[in-house]
Amino acid sequence: MKQKKYLLISIIFCAVLFIYTSIVIHSYPNGFTGVTKKDGGIGCICHNPDPSASTSVFFEGPDSVAAGESATYLIKIVNNTGTSGGFDAASYSGQLDPVISDTTLRLDSSRGELTHRFPKLFSNDTVYWTFKYTAPTTLLVDTLYAVGNSTNNNGLADSLDRWNFSDNFTITVYNPISVNNNSKIADGFKLNQNFPNPFNPETNIEVYIGKKELVKLVIYDILGHQVKVLNNTVLNTGNHTFRFDASSYPSGVYFTVLSSKSYNSTIKMLLLK
Repeated sequence: MKQKKYLLISIIFCAVLFIYTSIVIHSYPNGFTGVTKKDGGIGCICHNPDPSASTSVFFEGPDSVAAGESATYLIKIVNNTGTSGGFDAASYSGQLDPVISDTTLRLDSSRGELTHRFPKLFSNDTVYWTFKYTAPTTLLVDTLYAVGNSTNNNGLADSLDRWNFSDNFTITVYNPISVNNNSKIADGFKLNQNFPNPFNPETNIEVYIGKKELVKLVIYDILGHQVKVLNNTVLNTGNHTFRFDASSYPSGVYFTVLSSKSYNSTIKMLLLK
């Protein structure tokens, strides 16, 4: 009786081990989603139970996008011993999509997450993918999440596979109306980029006025709220420099809007304290 019991236990154990090994060996070569910190931070546990500090995963791209607009981003994995890599990326509020130029991506439409269609080979110590982010129409601070896996490309899930989470990447979604840059260049009018930029706490804003007229120069915050009026008077032809002191304002993105009868333009400034 005991022998039958032990035999049954052995059969069950072998069956479970076979199923587990089968899952691990295949290791989702066409990508797997739902494992970022957005979903609780499971990570690539089919490859290794714990994240590895030897693998760096990060996003590259703009930190602010107009509501409803799109921008291009990169997700990169860096590991000195990596041969091929894969990832799962998610956005809290925005929309992620593959770009036409990168055919190695797959969109999981049920989750709205991006992953790889097949493991991508490293170039030196880095592998990366290009994707499109579309901001929601609501003004907010969105977050991108990712987990990336560096493998030795042997078809097995073993201790040589090293994965890690990315740092959360925040994107400020701003009001496109307040930063509309439909510049109408006339008679040599020009709004130059502020200097220095980024700045703390002061920066200079230089404008060239092509002809004498009423000129309004206004600073707005990321939400489109008016922060300061630098000028609302008639300016003579020539260069004019205005200083913006942001000592009493928080770090973030600000916009300078120049408007007159002949000219309208906007620049983006970054205050870093």
